[in-house]
Amino acid sequence: MEASELEGLTNPDARKDERYRWDEDFQRMILGLLLNDRWFVNQCRELISPSYFSDERHQTLCKILFDYVDAYKSVPPKIFVVQEVRQKTSNRDEGLQLQYLAETEIIYKKFVPGLETRESLLDKIVNFAKLMSLKLAFDKSIAMVKRAPESEETWTGIREELQKALIVERNFEEGLNYFATFEERYARMAKEEEAREIFTSGFALIDDALLGGGCHRGEIYSWIGLSGSGKSLALVGAALKNVQQLGKRVLYISLEMGEDAIAERFDAQLADVDINQLQELRDKIKLAFDEFNKNQEDKRMLVIKQFPAGAMSVASMRAYMQQLKMLDFTPDLLVIDYIGEMKDYPGVPTYESRYRMVRDLRGLATEENICIFTAMQPNKEAREAQKKDSTLGDGVIDDTNLADSYGQIRPLDGCWSINQMHAEKEAGIARLFVIKHRHGRSRFTCWAQFDKKTLQIKQISEVRYNEIWREYSFKKTERLADTDNQVNKIISKGKIKGFSNDAGYEDPDQPDERPPLEEGK
Repeated sequence: MEASELEGLTNPDARKDERYRWDEDFQRMILGLLLNDRWFVNQCRELISPSYFSDERHQTLCKILFDYVDAYKSVPPKIFVVQEVRQKTSNRDEGLQLQYLAETEIIYKKFVPGLETRESLLDKIVNFAKLMSLKLAFDKSIAMVKRAPESEETWTGIREELQKALIVERNFEEGLNYFATFEERYARMAKEEEAREIFTSGFALIDDALLGGGCHRGEIYSWIGLSGSGKSLALVGAALKNVQQLGKRVLYISLEMGEDAIAERFDAQLADVDINQLQELRDKIKLAFDEFNKNQEDKRMLVIKQFPAGAMSVASMRAYMQQLKMLDFTPDLLVIDYIGEMKDYPGVPTYESRYRMVRDLRGLATEENICIFTAMQPNKEAREAQKKDSTLGDGVIDDTNLADSYGQIRPLDGCWSINQMHAEKEAGIARLFVIKHRHGRSRFTCWAQFDKKTLQIKQISEVRYNEIWREYSFKKTERLADTDNQVNKIISKGKIKGFSNDAGYEDPDQPDERPPLEEGK
């Protein structure tokens, strides 16, 4: 309900009843959410009037917030709010201005990022707004009846006022009027396509198969692969390329490895050095850092954060991101390594929890206007699935091989599997299979090579993959032949009839040169 509607009340004394009756801390919690949570303020914009707050300071803050939201369609930064409070109270008593500023600080400190009860708060606000809207409608209706009780316009107006009051709800847009918006839609599509940001998966063939040439904001993508197949390395590589090549801010969440261990992987890939020689190659890594930073105004392009396994939920992820915003770090890309180590929803089966987790992360991507990359574990059948019948292993891990919940794939915008048998792992190669693209081509394979020193994964052609495989197979055949020759030599010398005396055992073809034991020993 708009503030202008409140001014239309016929009974001036009614204003005393148009205030929240909840206590001061509860009203602070609402205002704190409004000032910090974009989703919450979007839902509440038409449900709250600044005059609903009991405290004049809260009314002022709400007015500052709504003016900014209406003008810029986003939540104002704290520094802007504080400056506006100073300006609006500059002609007031200094002590009163300090009270306004102190209350602003208290409200920001009261804010609980990712508050799981915000839905219940929203329900309370909706119910209050409905009551106020009905009250306003009745007051206006009484005034109209008093003015012209017999007029048809009076009762038409009353019906309209009551209808408006009964449809008060959280902020839902009307939707798309399909047949009436053709020109508008295509103009918007052209404008969005021109300005659309992309994120790289780390592999050109995968990016090219996506509409627009890459991943986009509001989307979530996942790798699937057996343990040790390179899912985390693929996530690190994608994060680094998005920072280096596209200038994206990246938040990397690790639920397995420590922050320093993840940073070492970034060091090796950034500087293209052996991860086992980081100390020896420290100067080369520093040069790579300096090269990256020299033209970079913002040095906070990558934040690595570890959460204990099983401790991070979607709500705590949202809370942490809100805290980072208050520290002036808003990521473009969120990487979660990996979803299987997140905290399950209580009271529901694992398969349902995992589906909800992916669904809610997809919601977070939309809400925060970011892109999300993550990884998942396959089920126990995946090892056999990627082998199939071919020596090279032409089988792939598919959506039917998702562990815990097949439904996890539904909210995903893209899903890719890393397929690597033991022999391929030894050869340093793998097959990447595109399981799903919501917007793009899928169900195809591309090929990759692992650098075991720098931990980089590079896309290669199928021809190169087969060359590496043949080289590996030839060398392995040579090694086996060499081993057979050595075994044959030993057999020809009779060494396997017994064991050497050096090992402490008797060889029946050799005389026993040990001195005889003394009697009794």
